[in-house]
Amino acid sequence: MKRVAIPVSDGKLSEYFGACTHVEVFDLERQAVRRHQTLTPPCRESGLLLAWIVRQGITDVIANHVDPEIAALFSMEKISLFVGVAPRSPDLLVADYLNGTLTSDREMIRKIIS
Repeated sequence: MKRVAIPVSDGKLSEYFGACTHVEVFDLERQAVRRHQTLTPPCRESGLLLAWIVRQGITDVIANHVDPEIAALFSMEKISLFVGVAPRSPDLLVADYLNGTLTSDREMIRKIIS
Protein backbone atom coordinates (compact mmCIF):
# COMPACT_ATOMS: atom_id res chain seq x y z
CA MET A 1 0.00 0.00 0.00
CA LYS A 2 1.16 3.53 -0.79
CA ARG A 3 0.40 6.47 1.49
CA VAL A 4 0.64 9.75 -0.43
CA ALA A 5 0.78 13.16 1.27
CA ILE A 6 -0.10 16.44 -0.42
CA PRO A 7 0.42 19.73 1.48
CA VAL A 8 -2.56 22.00 0.78
CA SER A 9 -3.34 25.73 0.97
CA ASP A 10 -6.46 27.33 -0.49
CA GLY A 11 -7.70 24.00 -1.85
CA LYS A 12 -4.63 23.22 -3.94
CA LEU A 13 -1.03 22.06 -3.62
CA SER A 14 0.81 24.48 -1.33
CA GLU A 15 3.86 26.23 -2.73
CA TYR A 16 5.87 25.16 0.34
CA PHE A 17 5.15 22.27 2.70
CA GLY A 18 5.81 24.48 5.72
CA ALA A 19 3.22 27.00 4.53
CA CYS A 20 0.35 24.53 4.13
CA THR A 21 -2.84 24.74 6.18
CA HIS A 22 -3.28 20.96 6.18
CA VAL A 23 -2.12 17.77 4.50
CA GLU A 24 -4.34 15.53 2.39
CA VAL A 25 -3.28 11.90 2.84
CA PHE A 26 -4.41 9.22 0.41
CA ASP A 27 -4.04 5.50 1.10
CA LEU A 28 -3.71 3.82 -2.29
CA GLU A 29 -4.04 0.14 -3.02
CA ARG A 30 -4.51 -1.65 -6.34
CA GLN A 31 -4.68 1.61 -8.29
CA ALA A 32 -7.51 2.99 -6.15
CA VAL A 33 -7.97 5.33 -3.19
CA ARG A 34 -8.83 3.19 -0.17
CA ARG A 35 -8.85 5.99 2.38
CA HIS A 36 -8.56 9.78 2.35
CA GLN A 37 -7.72 11.86 5.41
CA THR A 38 -7.16 15.52 6.13
CA LEU A 39 -4.44 15.97 8.76
CA THR A 40 -2.94 19.03 10.38
CA PRO A 41 0.80 18.82 10.98
CA PRO A 42 1.71 19.70 14.56
CA CYS A 43 4.56 21.98 13.45
CA ARG A 44 6.13 23.75 10.50
CA GLU A 45 9.82 23.24 11.39
CA SER A 46 11.55 21.06 8.78
CA GLY A 47 13.06 18.41 11.03
CA LEU A 48 9.94 18.01 13.15
CA LEU A 49 7.74 18.00 10.07
CA LEU A 50 9.79 15.17 8.55
CA ALA A 51 9.52 13.17 11.79
CA TRP A 52 5.73 13.66 11.71
CA ILE A 53 5.59 12.47 8.07
CA VAL A 54 7.59 9.36 8.97
CA ARG A 55 5.29 8.63 11.96
CA GLN A 56 2.26 8.88 9.64
CA GLY A 57 3.71 6.11 7.46
CA ILE A 58 3.88 8.36 4.39
CA THR A 59 5.59 6.66 1.43
CA ASP A 60 5.30 9.46 -1.15
CA VAL A 61 5.05 13.25 -1.03
CA ILE A 62 3.80 15.47 -3.83
CA ALA A 63 5.31 18.95 -3.49
CA ASN A 64 5.92 22.17 -5.33
CA HIS A 65 9.14 23.63 -3.84
CA VAL A 66 11.54 21.64 -1.64
CA ASP A 67 14.88 22.73 -0.22
CA PRO A 68 17.78 20.43 -1.20
CA GLU A 69 18.49 19.56 2.46
CA ILE A 70 14.89 18.47 2.98
CA ALA A 71 14.92 16.43 -0.24
CA ALA A 72 18.02 14.60 1.02
CA LEU A 73 16.28 13.82 4.32
CA PHE A 74 13.25 12.44 2.49
CA SER A 75 15.58 10.24 0.45
CA MET A 76 17.29 8.95 3.60
CA GLU A 77 13.87 7.98 4.97
CA LYS A 78 13.04 6.24 1.66
CA ILE A 79 10.13 8.60 0.99
CA SER A 80 9.53 9.22 -2.71
CA LEU A 81 9.29 12.88 -3.55
CA PHE A 82 7.60 14.47 -6.55
CA VAL A 83 8.84 18.07 -6.84
CA GLY A 84 8.02 21.05 -9.00
CA VAL A 85 4.45 19.83 -9.37
CA ALA A 86 2.03 22.56 -10.50
CA PRO A 87 -0.46 23.66 -7.83
CA ARG A 88 -3.75 21.85 -8.48
CA SER A 89 -6.39 20.19 -6.33
CA PRO A 90 -5.31 17.13 -4.35
CA ASP A 91 -7.91 14.97 -6.12
CA LEU A 92 -6.47 15.82 -9.55
CA LEU A 93 -2.92 15.25 -8.33
CA VAL A 94 -3.68 11.84 -6.84
CA ALA A 95 -5.52 10.89 -10.05
CA ASP A 96 -2.36 11.77 -12.02
CA TYR A 97 -0.33 9.71 -9.54
CA LEU A 98 -2.63 6.70 -10.00
CA ASN A 99 -2.56 7.08 -13.79
CA GLY A 100 1.24 7.25 -13.82
CA THR A 101 1.20 10.72 -15.35
CA LEU A 102 2.47 12.67 -12.32
CA THR A 103 6.06 13.77 -12.92
CA SER A 104 8.61 15.95 -11.21
CA ASP A 105 9.83 19.11 -12.90
CA ARG A 106 13.29 18.36 -14.32
CA GLU A 107 14.55 21.90 -13.68
CA MET A 108 13.50 21.68 -10.02
CA ILE A 109 15.32 18.32 -9.70
CA ARG A 110 18.49 19.89 -11.16
CA LYS A 111 18.29 22.66 -8.55
CA ILE A 112 17.93 20.13 -5.76
CA ILE A 113 20.82 17.87 -6.78
CA SER A 114 23.28 20.59 -7.77
